[in-house]
Amino acid sequence: MAAESHLHLERLLARRASFLPRYEKLGCDQSGAISFLGGLVDSYSFPINAFIGVAQRVMQQEGREALQYADPLGDLGLRELLVRQAKVEEGLRLAPENVVITHGNLAALGMICLAFLEPGDLVVVESPTNVEALRLFRLYEVELVAAPLDDQGVRVNALAQILVRLKLDGRKPKILYTMPTFHDPTGLTMTSERRQALIRLAHEFGFLVVEDDTYRDLRYEGEKIPSLFATDRSGFVLKTGTYSKILAPGLRLGWILGPAEIIAHLAQVRIDGGAPHYVARLVAEYAREGLLERHVADLIRIYRNKRDTLLAALAEFCPSDLEWSRPAGGFFVWMDLPATIDPLQLFAAAQSEGVVYLPGEYCFADGTVDSHIRLSFSHLSSAEITEGIKRLGRAMRKASR
Repeated sequence: MAAESHLHLERLLARRASFLPRYEKLGCDQSGAISFLGGLVDSYSFPINAFIGVAQRVMQQEGREALQYADPLGDLGLRELLVRQAKVEEGLRLAPENVVITHGNLAALGMICLAFLEPGDLVVVESPTNVEALRLFRLYEVELVAAPLDDQGVRVNALAQILVRLKLDGRKPKILYTMPTFHDPTGLTMTSERRQALIRLAHEFGFLVVEDDTYRDLRYEGEKIPSLFATDRSGFVLKTGTYSKILAPGLRLGWILGPAEIIAHLAQVRIDGGAPHYVARLVAEYAREGLLERHVADLIRIYRNKRDTLLAALAEFCPSDLEWSRPAGGFFVWMDLPATIDPLQLFAAAQSEGVVYLPGEYCFADGTVDSHIRLSFSHLSSAEITEGIKRLGRAMRKASR
């Protein structure tokens, strides 16, 4: 029998791997381009010197334990730290059994998908929503149901109508995924009233709410609003978070808060061998010394300045009929293009000017062409932000109809 002369990769790939949109299509590797594309962390903010000292102490004092496999729930010290933090910030009385440590926030969401979702299940997502969450849900081959947003968060009245229609068809979602605080991509924060109404819908229709709290610590102005997890005490909410944005993404460390019964099940189905034990010990030691709190305060100053630089540049260099968000935290500004600017022509013109961003269509479950764009300001210097918006302004003039 003759051997195959070459590998037919397209024949071997799983179907789910063939239709996922990737950033590579957006020209993010364009040489010399200023990229507002991804929510990257400012690499100059990494607390390298402090990590060196903490890492040495961890290795000297508990190296053999720290380099071993961890409990399936993750390092106990880090879980205790998260429990104390939840009590201080939101008055929650949790136990370490209410926490599982993960390989970052997307891994947390993936663990939830693995535990709860089968192909064809219904998952409600905000419209628009986090592009990476969309990719993950599509990997699990679920059916996505879009819940519309306004500047106060999920439009719960519209969502209720959607849920009623599904119920009449004998269908109901298992999960609703939301980012209520410093939403990606819009930057908005859901109001307390909307949060309470959303919880009531979860109780009425029996679905699990997954609250992505990635950016909660990075608040630049305004008052804190209780999380969905703190708003609901009946076990309908799982809350995910990460150290990627407030320490370093290379740590690959995140977490899930939830009812102990669900957390135990998540730990049971995990297939990654557990979260990185040594990294968890490192972060726990770093935070225990009060370094994390001071570091986050520095980050807020750094990112607030970047946000303000971006907003000032938009006002100076872009057409006056544009509208954009003013996020109170997080990494993103969401811009609504006027009818005089063609979104497709703008993207091509922006690339020719040496600037890239995320087109709004990537953030919608149905992938339709949209008049919004997402700008990330987190990893660029102030000079790069200003120059990038100058280029974007020129591209907008080229793309005007």
